[in-house]
Amino acid sequence: MKTFSFAQAYSSNNAPLPLAFFPCIITFSLLLPPCASLSQDGLILLKIKKADWGETNILSGWNESHQTPCGWSGISCDTFNTDTKIDLTVPFLSSNLTFAICSLPNLTTLILSLNEFSGSFPHGLLRCRRLRKLDLSSNHGSFPDGLLRCKRLRKLDLSRNEFARRLPSRISELSELRKLYLDYNDFSGSIPPTFGMLSKPEALFLDHNRLNGTFEVPGNLKSLVSFDIGNNALQPGVVTRELRNSRQLRNIGLENCKIVGRIIYGVVFLRQFDAAGLVGYVAQSSTG
Repeated sequence: MKTFSFAQAYSSNNAPLPLAFFPCIITFSLLLPPCASLSQDGLILLKIKKADWGETNILSGWNESHQTPCGWSGISCDTFNTDTKIDLTVPFLSSNLTFAICSLPNLTTLILSLNEFSGSFPHGLLRCRRLRKLDLSSNHGSFPDGLLRCKRLRKLDLSRNEFARRLPSRISELSELRKLYLDYNDFSGSIPPTFGMLSKPEALFLDHNRLNGTFEVPGNLKSLVSFDIGNNALQPGVVTRELRNSRQLRNIGLENCKIVGRIIYGVVFLRQFDAAGLVGYVAQSSTG
């Protein structure tokens, strides 16, 4: 196969190349795009895939020839690549998850629901201190107490894990927490008063457990939008009148709860009031 060069064409008459020709060659080469190389985030993910996860269909598109992992199956990023979301809602990870995943500098959201975790949850997650959203729902591991170290968490979903223990009393240490889902587990015992000390919760779901004892719905949680403690073995308790001051409250679930006293809620604000099987008295107030 013959090759062609401008230099050969120009010097076919044995004439020397003019000096002005060389800057043209240099300028042309600068206009060529550089060779693509995978970003550091992509290299980390490929290393985890090779060491821990192996070849699976969902990860088959993870390719080192790409410049960035954003766009890979299960990986998404914001416009400026400053927030990375990993969503691997598939039953294949088992318990193999090393702390290497926490070395992703922009990892803020990690969704690992519907996997096959059993026993202790992967300790590697405990080093993901920058996480803001973590979803470990629908697994079968033991409760990961160490997650209380992840102080930046704003959403924590641990629902449907068959946790058989008491609720974590130190949950209020997650000062940034906005949404907490602990429903459909096997939690027992009373609801710690520290749950009423969460700073600015928007969603609190404790329904479908075996919680007992008395519980006074905290009326100081004025930022609540959704709240559910239905289908527990709670003893007759009180829903405080201060709930009417929760102007953000839109959904409340008290199904099969035993309530003493009045439940006052503002129908102007409330969209859903689930009180099937409620034992108690409900007073509606159009003024809130």
